[in-house]
Amino acid sequence: MHPDNWQSPETHGELSLYNHRTRDDAAMEITHLYMRMTANLFEEEELAMDFDMRDLPTREMLQKFSERIPEIDITATEAMLLFLRTSSNIFKVSTQRYEQFGISSGKFSLLILLYRYQDTGLLATELAERAGITKATVTGLIERMERDGLVTRQDHPSDRRMSIIHLTDEGISLMNDLLPVHFTSTSRIMSHLSEAEREVLLGLMQKIQLGISEAEKI
Repeated sequence: MHPDNWQSPETHGELSLYNHRTRDDAAMEITHLYMRMTANLFEEEELAMDFDMRDLPTREMLQKFSERIPEIDITATEAMLLFLRTSSNIFKVSTQRYEQFGISSGKFSLLILLYRYQDTGLLATELAERAGITKATVTGLIERMERDGLVTRQDHPSDRRMSIIHLTDEGISLMNDLLPVHFTSTSRIMSHLSEAEREVLLGLMQKIQLGISEAEKI
């Protein structure tokens, strides 16, 4: 299902490759880094990221909490809560956009990889590794996309036990229609940041990614 309300040249220009350079490269990089940081959200195909807590605690409230829980880092907690709420809102907007085209966030995470590797295709294990999800989840998504006519499996040339996943013509057509809309949405999400501010945000998010790795060790 392709929406009919995106007909401007801005969204239907030529898009030969997923990594086609745009005037909003920093905005694209921020969104792709965000997707990697939230890769676990795709473990369930239809999982909705639900963190819409509008009544976030004030700094004064956190200060009172810290009297009972000294481990609280007030500014870190403030930043984390706002980051979660912002991430939730981005996730919801993206999910609504994918649903206009009849797919879920989980399917999009694989389709966009297959779009990048149209010539060679990818093994299910490669899709799982690159998307940051389990092979079992990938297998389920591939089966559903195969039923939808979006992907096809081809025998591996040297190992018949494995299959290489490719986009079908229908899958390529879907992504050709979806990606300009996706990129336009991404640019608008980041439209209130200058180019310099986006570059700063990229660096900050990469530092947050390092902190995630450290938190996993606790």
